[in-house]
Amino acid sequence: MVNTHSSVLRDLLLTSPIVSFRYAPGDIAGTSPEGRANAMNVFVYGNAGRKAILMTAIAGHGGWHVLDDYYVLVQAGQGGTVVDGNGGQATYAAIAAFANEKGKLPLNSIRRNRLHAANHCELH
Repeated sequence: MVNTHSSVLRDLLLTSPIVSFRYAPGDIAGTSPEGRANAMNVFVYGNAGRKAILMTAIAGHGGWHVLDDYYVLVQAGQGGTVVDGNGGQATYAAIAAFANEKGKLPLNSIRRNRLHAANHCELH
């Protein structure tokens, strides 16, 4: 289970009956802090796959802790670009490169009734 106290997922998935996602372990080169081997990066897709939220969760006691930093990506041509998130242009470029590389990973889907969104969001 991933638990985040942000409305960003609720806003992305307002009407979607299916939630699609990709995940990639490890840190993201070019972002700080690096060296998070225990990180899990999760891309959650909305708008027919043209928009995604990237969140990073860190393994800890009793489960995963989702970091407060997240990035909003949109599909543009051959790759994605970051349109919102924490950091400057260098961080955005590193996130976009990571997203474009990981966009080749399998896409997973779950039914909406397994996603609970109120003031926080839990993805089981």
